Amino acid sequence: MANKLYKEKQRFNDKVAVVLLGTCIVGLLYATVDSLMADPANYSRAGLFFAVALALGGWLYWLVKLQLRVKISDKSIRFRMMTPFQSISRKIKWKEVQDCTIVTTPTLAQWHGGNISYGSESSFSLSGRNGLSVTTKDGQKYFIGSRDVDGLQKAMQSFSVG
Repeated sequence: MANKLYKEKQRFNDKVAVVLLGTCIVGLLYATVDSLMADPANYSRAGLFFAVALALGGWLYWLVKLQLRVKISDKSIRFRMMTPFQSISRKIKWKEVQDCTIVTTPTLAQWHGGNISYGSESSFSLSGRNGLSVTTKDGQKYFIGSRDVDGLQKAMQSFSVG
């Protein structure tokens, strides 16, 4: 049985985005009611406001349901990114790992494009560009996000990648 070194469960928690989307939805719903009260025959304008509010509500639902689970043991790295409509999971055995690096970026880096990935790297993160960068022996590159980079660092120090 594998010894668990690290486990983390992440959700989308950017409060600025949630408050901004919520405010827009409430404003659009108010505009829907206001346009119906001002001119009851003008359903197209009210319908447009309501449709945009519904679309933003769907986007907010999708963001709130995002989830990333990361489990690192002495045998493998497992991660699973879940959205309301899809789930992607991977298992990378340590014997398949060529290079493994812990990446830490400043908190404000997420607002200036520092978390953009280039090339063939598959990124699974809800925490910007903080986490584990893994390159496998067959050339695949993964970035697995982590909110607790210090805990990840301690777990990786207790284990020698072989």
